[in-house]
Amino acid sequence: MNTSIEGYRLSPQQKRVWNTSRTSQLQMSVLVEGSLQPDLLAEALEELVHREEVLRTVFHKMPGLSIPVQVVLDEVKTAWTVYENVQSPDIERILNELSLTTCDLEKGPLLRAALLSEQPERGIVVLQVPALHADPDSKYLVHEWFRLYEARVQQQQTVSVDAEEEAITYTVISEWLNQLLEDEESDTGRAFWSRQRLDAVPALHVPWQLATENQEQVLKSQRVSGNIWQELARTASQWNVQTQDLVLLAWRTVWQRVSGQSEIVMGLSCDGRTDEGVETALGLMTRYVPLTSHWNEEERVQDAAVRLSRVTLEAYEWQESWSWELTTPKAGTAAERGMFQIGFESRERWSDFEVAGVRVSLLQERGQVEPFEALLSCYMDADGAELTVRTDGRIWPEEAVNQWLFALLEMLEQLSTDSHLRCGELRFWHSSTKDLQAAALRGQAGSLERAEDDGWLYVTEHLENYDLWRPLPDVQVRVVDASGEWVPLGAVGVIEARKQDLADAEWTTLSRGRLWPGGRLERMQEELHRDGELSAPRNEVERGLAAIWSEVLGVEEIDVHDNFFDLGGHSLLATQVVIRMRATYGVEFPMRIVFETKTLEALAQAVERAVGAQTQVSATSYASIPRLPEQALYPLSPSQERLWFSAQLSTSNQFGSGFYYVIEGELHTDCFARAFEALVARHAIMRTTIEVQDGVAYQRLNAGVQPHLHQHDVQELPESEQLAMVRESVLDVWTTPFNLSNESFFRFELYRLSPQKSLLFLCAHHIGYDGWAVRLLIRDLNEYYSAFRRGEDEVKLPEVVPFADAAAWMHQRLADGELQSQLDYWLTQLRDDVQPPSLPGDTGVWARNPLDVRTIEMSSEITARLNQLAQDQGSSLYATVLSGVMAWLSRLSRETLVTVGATLSGRTHPELEEVFGPMINPVAMRTDLSGNPTCAEMVARAAQTSFDAYANQDYPFDLLWQELRKRGAKAASLYSVILIGQNVTDGEIRLNGMRLKPQPLTELLADRVQEAVQRLYGTEEAESSAYELVMSMREVDGGIVLEANYAVAKFRPETVDRFLEQIVQVLEQFSTDPELRLSQLQIEEAVAEDAWEELF
Repeated sequence: MNTSIEGYRLSPQQKRVWNTSRTSQLQMSVLVEGSLQPDLLAEALEELVHREEVLRTVFHKMPGLSIPVQVVLDEVKTAWTVYENVQSPDIERILNELSLTTCDLEKGPLLRAALLSEQPERGIVVLQVPALHADPDSKYLVHEWFRLYEARVQQQQTVSVDAEEEAITYTVISEWLNQLLEDEESDTGRAFWSRQRLDAVPALHVPWQLATENQEQVLKSQRVSGNIWQELARTASQWNVQTQDLVLLAWRTVWQRVSGQSEIVMGLSCDGRTDEGVETALGLMTRYVPLTSHWNEEERVQDAAVRLSRVTLEAYEWQESWSWELTTPKAGTAAERGMFQIGFESRERWSDFEVAGVRVSLLQERGQVEPFEALLSCYMDADGAELTVRTDGRIWPEEAVNQWLFALLEMLEQLSTDSHLRCGELRFWHSSTKDLQAAALRGQAGSLERAEDDGWLYVTEHLENYDLWRPLPDVQVRVVDASGEWVPLGAVGVIEARKQDLADAEWTTLSRGRLWPGGRLERMQEELHRDGELSAPRNEVERGLAAIWSEVLGVEEIDVHDNFFDLGGHSLLATQVVIRMRATYGVEFPMRIVFETKTLEALAQAVERAVGAQTQVSATSYASIPRLPEQALYPLSPSQERLWFSAQLSTSNQFGSGFYYVIEGELHTDCFARAFEALVARHAIMRTTIEVQDGVAYQRLNAGVQPHLHQHDVQELPESEQLAMVRESVLDVWTTPFNLSNESFFRFELYRLSPQKSLLFLCAHHIGYDGWAVRLLIRDLNEYYSAFRRGEDEVKLPEVVPFADAAAWMHQRLADGELQSQLDYWLTQLRDDVQPPSLPGDTGVWARNPLDVRTIEMSSEITARLNQLAQDQGSSLYATVLSGVMAWLSRLSRETLVTVGATLSGRTHPELEEVFGPMINPVAMRTDLSGNPTCAEMVARAAQTSFDAYANQDYPFDLLWQELRKRGAKAASLYSVILIGQNVTDGEIRLNGMRLKPQPLTELLADRVQEAVQRLYGTEEAESSAYELVMSMREVDGGIVLEANYAVAKFRPETVDRFLEQIVQVLEQFSTDPELRLSQLQIEEAVAEDAWEELF
């Protein structure tokens, strides 16, 4: 008999709790003073459960499934108990008994509550709820309970749910959270989490305690005095960080001292309430995300705090994109454990409140929604803060927890009094704490004695795995921190030694290390690389390359054994690395050097071999781009010349492209308008027009035109009318041709739909931008808006190179013959005058939409195998996909000399990365597939083609085409199929509390798309297309998405779908059997075998 269960998906937070600590419960205790009526409080609790679905939610699962579904019941019982005349010694016992009470997650009761009555008008109310149902922060739950109690006391009928504004239910929130995690817009967030290195940072190696019978959680608290907290707040304000950031810095320092590891991952608590609609919702919203930080004892504490604060803010921004499924549990790393060893959370302790003559004060919140070996909670209030450490009692003893709290208070006191410290000068231990101070050890006859004063240290049975080192006889040894203070047993410091008989001799530093029980000394040999441990760059070349990688990849700490592509590298970023290497070392490094070496260590070795032995870079190649004096006219860039010529030939080329963004969150229009004005002032091309003199087109800067931000407030209109108005406005803006001689190349429209939702529409002509420029536009807009919202006037952005100067520089390079070698390469590469492969077309009549885009997704499994194939062949993922497209084209066209078009960034000088304007340059990727090569060989050939194209991408495509025509080329074009690689435009953007999400413009226009087609193309032009197939590839969730525009007059949509399926079919064969030959590739509806026999 089949059993079906109707329910809702668990939220990502609930899945985590279910897998790690489903039996955990949260317990909140409050002191109530006044005339409390227990019966009415019990009734209010029943009503709370009746009103809130999440408190009536149980969990059911089908046999064989590990994750259940949420099922909302009509009724769930609550357990309510009143204890009369409770004495103080009994309170803790009752609380502990309640905490040990189990909960039936399939049936209930879910909530347990009790009143511990001490006196007639004084008692303790306890509420206990499963961790699957609530946050550790109890304020929303407790406030709602007592609000309902107050209504009953006042003998008022509580307002029915129907009459109130309907609250959002947790099942809806759960689905929303899952969608956020699954949406493509979260790609940027997932990229951020990949840089946290959870599967690369080693797990903490600390002095563990031997396993004990103690199963209880150890919980200890210490109060930070108001004076110290006020001084900390003042210091934090001066440094532009939060006060709790300094607590986090101290907690992180404790663990560096205990573990000796410079790079540590900890779990950071995020409240999950990033949307106004869920700010006060009941249910589990909290999640813990990885926060990776690097500790440097020479770094100023202020710099460390600012850096840590910045990463913390980024973690909060991207919290909804975090999932443990993003990690790979590599041996010895933090990810292998599947949990955070240490954690940190901070929140404002909710204030006392009064209802119906009863004062309610928070006493204690117990319980966790995620397991930790050690969790620090910082509860802040008006008078200071309380630090609470919770530990697993099976690992850490009470003495250890006391030590951490003492160390935390000591460090916070230092931070409040001395803001000029370096990290290594933060005292882990105060010299006056004699009972916990480590003493010097004296070596005798080649062995070490015990410490003279006992310190604490707890060691596992794995001690034999550590390398122990014994000093020479008659040598006195000590372990100290950077300030010369002795450290306690078990904590890592610097080993120093001196001759025993020379009491006045100076101490000599040996290495880092720590003391173990029995006087054993562990020496940490940092020069040795162990799996999972960070090996910092060791020489100038490695340090220089690490700086380049950090800049390009956005990764703060680089290990010499790190793989460029494991850190998020791809073809475009590899190009930026090589450009910087050429500028730094003055050597003409080949583009494929990053793909061949992969790791920083191997790349550094290749650089050392190449310096002085390779072709030197032209002295002018990486000289700073000259800034021209202000003048009336500037030349067009080569790409602008092509676009201007096209605009004169065809009306359709006078239209711009549309970019549509949804802005979620409160938009401060004054700050946004100010940011827009700053953006226009920064980029001169936004104030530029085209002027023709004597038949030659020029750029005229500051021509008295500039784009305007047109604001439309439609909040008063019904939703249906809002959408109709926006569609009409967008359609008009998009389908109005640009007058490039009299208006800016950019149009901006802002639509306010509600206080929490706006739309931004950007229409831009290609003569003023490319995809890279759009990324710069959004980045700069973000920086300006965020700064103005913070009340800052100064905004730090990289120095910008005006596009007009870059265009003039390009022409000068051509005039000086600097690009002659690139022209020679292309003339040789494209010397054979062959027609591009042609795809078989359709016949008949069908609906034709030039805006139609066909899409196919390639699984993460195939993509992973393609990545491995690329690495095996020293190729990029793009070149590997390119080889599959070429193989597919070869099979369908029966040609072996295959050319595929591509567009490259054209930003081959470091300063060009900040140029706002059209820099892309088309290239023709031509590869010879003769000889019936294997898949692996085709990948290698396509890789060489792409690397050569990247190295020679500066020569303007239009000038190259003219040279080929002069030399007798008869082919109508070089290629008919295009494959575009990495997409540089970002996904979802955070704008100081808001989300800016790009959306397909066709989704907004919906049923008016065909009208847009008629306006943009007309009937005849919609039938024509310069290329048969224009594909772009991007990586999403570990897989590849291929999107295709196509010649609508030649192909039906379903034909293009079949083309994409065939390409994926070919690439899957590449990934599973690289030794297959071209003729052996199986393609649906492939050409007859006898045709191939003629080729091979």
